[in-house]
Formats: sequence, C-alpha cells, structure tokens
Amino acid sequence: MISLAQKKLILSLSRKKKRDELSLFVAEGEKVVSDLLRGGMVAKYIFSVPEKISIVENICPSANIVSVDEVELSKVSSLSTRSHIIAIFQRPADADVLASPPADIALFLDDVQDPGNLGTIIRTADWFGVHNIICSSTCADAYGPKTVQATMGALCRAKISYTSAEDYLSFAKNNWHIPIVGTLMDGNDLYSLDIPIPAIVIMGNEGHGISQQLQKFISHRVLIPNYPAGVVTSESLNVSAATAVLLSELRRRMS
Repeated sequence: MISLAQKKLILSLSRKKKRDELSLFVAEGEKVVSDLLRGGMVAKYIFSVPEKISIVENICPSANIVSVDEVELSKVSSLSTRSHIIAIFQRPADADVLASPPADIALFLDDVQDPGNLGTIIRTADWFGVHNIICSSTCADAYGPKTVQATMGALCRAKISYTSAEDYLSFAKNNWHIPIVGTLMDGNDLYSLDIPIPAIVIMGNEGHGISQQLQKFISHRVLIPNYPAGVVTSESLNVSAATAVLLSELRRRMS
C-alpha cells in the first residue's frame, strides 16, 4: 500500500516549486511509465496494481515497486481516467546550453504557456529526431503532470533546458553564427526559403507569437502559408501544429 508520506509526496509534486526543490516528477499510465523506464529515466518509486507489476519488472528488475489497488491509486492520480501505474521519477539536470552550438536542429520555445501544447511539441520533436529543446524561463514546466502525459513517453529522449531567452539567443547569434529561424506572419514562404542546418528554430507564445525582444535575433523569418493563397482561413496555426509543419519540412529537405 501507499504510505502516508508517499501520498503526500505524490500530491506535493503537482506543484512546480516542489518539483524544482526535490528534482522529482510524477508520471502516470502503463505506456508513459514504461517508455520512461525504457529510455533510462530513474524511478524513485513505482506504484502498480498487482496485475501490472510484471510489466515493470520486465523493463527494470531493480525498480522499487509498491503493490497497490486501484482505489489507492485513484486518490493520488491527477487523471480523469484510472491509472494502473504511477511513478515518481528523478528529474534530469538541465544541460549547459551554451557549452557548444547545436549539431542539428535545436528547438527554442518562447513563452509556450499551455502544458498540453508543450507536451505535444516535445512528442512531435521526438518524432522528427529533434531532442535539443531549450525553453525560455517563462515557459510551462516540462515536468508538470499535464505536460508529461502529453509527451507520451518522449520526455525520456528530450534534452530539455530552461534559460534566459535573450541571453541564449544573443550568445548564439554572436558566437555560433548559425541560422536562427522564427515563424512570423510577415515572414518568407517556408517552401521557398533556404534554411541551412544546423539551426535554431524559435516557436512563440500561443497568443502573441515570438516576442518583439527576440525577433531581433532572427536571421530567417518564416511564414507557413495557408492554402489556397489569398483565401480567408483560420488566423493562425496552433503552436504545436506549426512546429510539426516546420520540422517536417526541414527534415524532408535533409532526406
């Protein structure tokens, strides 16, 4: 069963302050927990219903597994649907993003606020082999429950760092001299613009796009055109959808 101290720990990790303080986060669900374990993430505790314990043991025989029933799990779950497995993982340390320039595509997220969007972007980036993800200090927390769930396990392959947006982009522009790509409504058509790789790709806030302070660092201003040209459509793409389109096109050119 889950001890009182363990219950308090799980519930406390719903708060970013506590996640930062303890360098821990919670993941729920058989698929997410299994993928994180396979990806090398270190679990402090794994709480599982008896019939699912063998799944965890096959992946990580040395895991600290606590057998619990569904009622106990439901009391500490953040999901509306029942979880059969809940785990507390060690949060990886942020990489030193200024240590070396990106060798491929680096994704920079400027003030992405919605946890679901952030999680979907991490999952999308993983699909396209983009694992270097730098977040501005005002972005949603990549290790919050909703974000972790939306990544569907891709978090284990992502190298996520939080830093000052201006400090990072200023350093990159002045020292690395690689393309800094930004999606803007007054940009050039993505499908006709030459974008050398490696590059840093900036994706902006859901409502305001890339902030004015950061636009000065952009060397390649990109527009994802609607279709057909000149016809009124939705005002813009969701940031996670725009990320998918942009990364897909960049990867297509590299194939």
